[in-house]
Amino acid sequence: MKLRVPEQAQLEIIESIQSSSGLGSSYLILLLLSTLIATFGLISNSTATVIGAMIVAPLMGPILGIALSLVQGHLPDFRRALTAELVGVLVCLFTATCISKGLGSAHVDLSQSEIVGRTHPTLLDLAIGFAAGLAGAFATVNRKISASIAGVAIAVALVPPLCVSGLCIGAGQYERGVGAFVLFLANFLTIQLAASIVFALAGLGHWGNLRRERRLLQAFVVNLLLLLATGAFLTRQLTNLVAERRAEQITREITLQELSHLTGASLDALRVRLVKGNLEVEISARAPEEVGVSSARNLQKTLQQRLGYPVRLRIGTARASYVTPDGHLFLPEKAAPTEQEVLEAETQRALTQALEGFPGVELTSLRQLTQEADGQRLLVLLRSPYLFDSRLVDRLETTTLEKLQSRRPDQKGLGLTVRTTLVQEYTRQGQQNSPIDLPPSPDEIQRQEFERQAGLVIAQQKDLELLEIHVTTAGSSEQPSLSVDVKLRSPKPLTPTRIPLLTKALHQDLGLPLTLGVEVILGQSFRATAPK
Repeated sequence: MKLRVPEQAQLEIIESIQSSSGLGSSYLILLLLSTLIATFGLISNSTATVIGAMIVAPLMGPILGIALSLVQGHLPDFRRALTAELVGVLVCLFTATCISKGLGSAHVDLSQSEIVGRTHPTLLDLAIGFAAGLAGAFATVNRKISASIAGVAIAVALVPPLCVSGLCIGAGQYERGVGAFVLFLANFLTIQLAASIVFALAGLGHWGNLRRERRLLQAFVVNLLLLLATGAFLTRQLTNLVAERRAEQITREITLQELSHLTGASLDALRVRLVKGNLEVEISARAPEEVGVSSARNLQKTLQQRLGYPVRLRIGTARASYVTPDGHLFLPEKAAPTEQEVLEAETQRALTQALEGFPGVELTSLRQLTQEADGQRLLVLLRSPYLFDSRLVDRLETTTLEKLQSRRPDQKGLGLTVRTTLVQEYTRQGQQNSPIDLPPSPDEIQRQEFERQAGLVIAQQKDLELLEIHVTTAGSSEQPSLSVDVKLRSPKPLTPTRIPLLTKALHQDLGLPLTLGVEVILGQSFRATAPK
């Protein structure tokens, strides 16, 4: 197969390369569109979209123009093609960076495979770029296979690395951005070198011009030096990658062996990175019990002995149970509750029991506000058909503390802040939950009990009928007393000695000093039943 191109075809090839290597409106429009397509394809992790951007991208044209101008020794064409390539690079970086900053970290996930795969180039990418450059230049000088240039554009992938670099720079991850830019630079240099070789073999070169144009010769030397520096960097990257793959394989074997000592344990994920001579190992394991510190130390020691690197190890354990239709195989061990968790559980139990005296009230949530020397302060959220005022909060607080102290005698105090959600249920027919009266206070309950006991004492008087009774408390909390007012019906007036006897009977039954007020209505009451 002859590579040299006839002179007539050489003119057509040169004209075609020069027409696609300059800076024009079509070039900029295609460049901007390909950048947008590639950037959003990378963000959405769409491989097909990224491939479409590679086909649209026009960055291959200026690179071929640079290669042609070098072998022909034509400085104006070199400057024109290099300017177009530099502008294209800046447009890609600027557009992708603006998109990254505009969307923000909430919408740009830099852990996507399409992005991560372009941030760690190796020497293999240099070889791919060189082979793609040979193919692209060969398709350019051989008009019969020029349709293959689209496949070459996909192979070299010039725009996506620049877009990844811009996304990383916009997110502040400059190290990863530099890695993606190095991938573009490797493709740029290898394509240019490979194209120069093909153009020279095709008879398009004028080496005499190159010797006369020292600036072009200097540019050619700079390109070679950059290529050597990039190759050295990528060689180091490849060495690290090989070391990481070996370390990952050995780490996986050792980790699986270590986890085999834990019943029901399995390896979920493993990540190994070589960073500045240190091996960072992250392990995600699933087990019925936690992977202990001693197991982690043994694993770290074994890895360091086998791999020869200082190892930074971190193990995350997901507690899991395993079941079959016949029952449980492995159950996770429950960690012992802390003292604070025990206190919270007992406080909630005491509060729930105290709320039994408040009909229709449900506990929604309970949260500790502060823990003080004289006890804890809690925020209590209730669903209730009535609002809690200070009287009800005081009653709830006192009852809860009593029930809590029955379990924890050392509990000193308790303060409640109650937030009430008023609950009312309605349908088209009306209210469904019937209104509930407020629960009586302790004083009201005690008063009602006094009235009941006093009523029983008076009922023992056969000639007296109790019509009304009212009991009120009087005196101080240290020396309480009662005031009892009754309305009676009697067939005859009461004698002067009857009132003291009735007062004495009430005092003996109620157990407190009291003052008795009596209103008597003379008359008798009768009840008759009509024949059926």
